[in-house]
Amino acid sequence: MKTGYGIMSVVALCFLMACQPHEKTITVHITPIRASALYNPDEVYRYMQTYKDSNKILAEQYYEKGRQMYFKNPEEATYYFKRSLSLHPDRAHYIELGELLNLQKNYEEMNELYRMLMFRFANPDTKTPIYIFGKPSETEVENYVVTNILVYNTVWNNLGEQLALTDSLGYKMNDIKESIMSDGRIKLSKPTAENRNVLWGFLTQDEKMEYYKDESLPDYYAKHLNDTTTTFDINENDVRQFVYQYGDMEGHDYNDNIFGGYDNFVPDTVKNYFEKNYERHYKVNDSIEVLIYAVDTSATACPKDMRCIYHVLEVYYNGSYWNIIATKVIAVQSGEQLATVKFNHNQFTITHYKRYWEKPFNKDDFDNHLKKVEQTGEESFMITPRGKIKKVSNPAGDKATS
Repeated sequence: MKTGYGIMSVVALCFLMACQPHEKTITVHITPIRASALYNPDEVYRYMQTYKDSNKILAEQYYEKGRQMYFKNPEEATYYFKRSLSLHPDRAHYIELGELLNLQKNYEEMNELYRMLMFRFANPDTKTPIYIFGKPSETEVENYVVTNILVYNTVWNNLGEQLALTDSLGYKMNDIKESIMSDGRIKLSKPTAENRNVLWGFLTQDEKMEYYKDESLPDYYAKHLNDTTTTFDINENDVRQFVYQYGDMEGHDYNDNIFGGYDNFVPDTVKNYFEKNYERHYKVNDSIEVLIYAVDTSATACPKDMRCIYHVLEVYYNGSYWNIIATKVIAVQSGEQLATVKFNHNQFTITHYKRYWEKPFNKDDFDNHLKKVEQTGEESFMITPRGKIKKVSNPAGDKATS
């Protein structure tokens, strides 16, 4: 339930002892975090640094009201928990809100909450990477993965997530998989294509390479390898995600595929001048391959809403980076622009939006807030057998021959 929090007034009754006791009313104005920013680590961090514990007493009163309504009226309890967090952000109370969202099966918002807890962001003051409330626990990582599966039918949204939440934190993929497989919210026993897509995500990179190379292994994924690599979304949350190559980022170095693994296959203007993440790589056929990468052009340490990130589709001849056939920006967040994409094998649909800001957008001016987002249209495309990107009116029914 979306709720707008304005300036709240707290009336304190002060009794002043004098010859004639009288009552004096004092109005105190309190500024909460905007409801739309409760899961934005940049804004939550700034609020905590500004107000610290000054609103904690009032926040606890709202929290207690939420506890009283927890099972009687979970929707009302959610309202009070969010009120509390808007005045005094607290890790334990965020976790309780996550449990309440789980009780209501609101997995999409639960995913957004846990996403904030999972990943480091650039400290606005020191520019160093920090967690909003400290290193996430393995249980918190598992809850995030559960919501990824329930909402997006994937374990990780990109390679960067897998590295950041396993190797970098010291958590083992097999332990996470074992916990997820025993989770009552997840049903992966039936060998459907969707389930195989999820199970593929639990394999480590070494296990995937072993499966590709060893033909003696059970033929479980073989018919669905394309499903696992070419059916995906870049939604409004994913489009602004980026793994930054900070010098102290455990488990990452320039040779990781996410940072440098495909440098020979992108133009020098991208390779030499921008931060980039390599997100997906797959074959269209024996001759044609696809690379999807993200390019970050944001101002340093900007809020996530203000990031300027472009996700680029590149089609090229097998193994030959001198022969790029076609490129296209398939998803973007930048200023007023927003575009998301749904990929189904070699067909994809881009949804366009316009973002409205309180002030004209300037990526170096962080004192600006997103007011609303409106969808403006959709376009559908397919990658032809010869590697061209062709616009189609009905991607399910059109066929391309060139």
